[in-house]
Amino acid sequence: MHIVAAHADCDGIISTYLYIKHLLHSDYPSNVKIVLTQPWRASKDIHKAINEVDVIDSMVILDLALDGELTAIVKELTDKGVKVVIVDHHLSSKKFVNELMKSRNISVIWSKAPSTPRLMISSMGFVLNPQEELLVNIADVCEGSGTSAEDVKELADMLKLALSRDPSDLNFMRRIIDDLLRSRNIFGCEEVLSRAKIGKWVLNTLINKIINKGIRVSSVIIYPLTLAESRIYAGLIGIASTEVAKKENLDIVIVREEESKVVVTVRSLKGNALRISEFVANEFNGRHGGHNEAASATLPKVDTKKIIERLINYFSGKV
Repeated sequence: MHIVAAHADCDGIISTYLYIKHLLHSDYPSNVKIVLTQPWRASKDIHKAINEVDVIDSMVILDLALDGELTAIVKELTDKGVKVVIVDHHLSSKKFVNELMKSRNISVIWSKAPSTPRLMISSMGFVLNPQEELLVNIADVCEGSGTSAEDVKELADMLKLALSRDPSDLNFMRRIIDDLLRSRNIFGCEEVLSRAKIGKWVLNTLINKIINKGIRVSSVIIYPLTLAESRIYAGLIGIASTEVAKKENLDIVIVREEESKVVVTVRSLKGNALRISEFVANEFNGRHGGHNEAASATLPKVDTKKIIERLINYFSGKV
């Protein structure tokens, strides 16, 4: 069985489609297990998938920022002779790449790129058809790249909102991948259109809350989400943070509870996101990852009021 683990977002979904289409098409679907996850729970979900499979032919990790826990899982697999492939463009992964390259049975493709699909086509020799080229352009836009092509922007927004409307609905995401592999038009799908429409309305609600009720300190807006809000807005938090950062020209920090952890989402057009997430992770014994413009920190269960207080002091220059 081939396990393909990917970030459950626009970038990760398209990466999964491209990898299976070009390298595992003859094994799909009977011998491919797709694991869609979020950075803050990736190691848990991947470890669970490994335990559910009797024989692992290969382990593929796409668009997931590497951290200590994920690196340990990869090393354990390679030590057992399992072939591992990692394709990722997160800046924070860089410090783990050299360490992993010392292992046997591993292929790591890492570089700074607009998106993981863009990195795949530049490094893996895929020859794309027009539909696949469009999807790679969409992935770039989903990850924050600009475009003058209005059709690409509209399709990227549609897919991003549809996927983010309910990030716990992994079956919907798997259906998207399956439809792509069967050459179906996902952008004409009624379910995609409906989810995107609802997602747009919910997104605008969250954007207004962050702008009007966020804590403004120096050049930053901090917005703590209640547990109820975290469940309602879930997959839209990153999109909303990016939109507010653009509208207000300020760094955005969202603090929320998530299962048994606290997740801090950071967006910065000035390139401060990775630094801010690293500070929070170090302060509360957590881990962080991402890019200079978009990053996150995952912390053990901590009173969010303490995190907010520490952030206010940090941005006020008191730390």
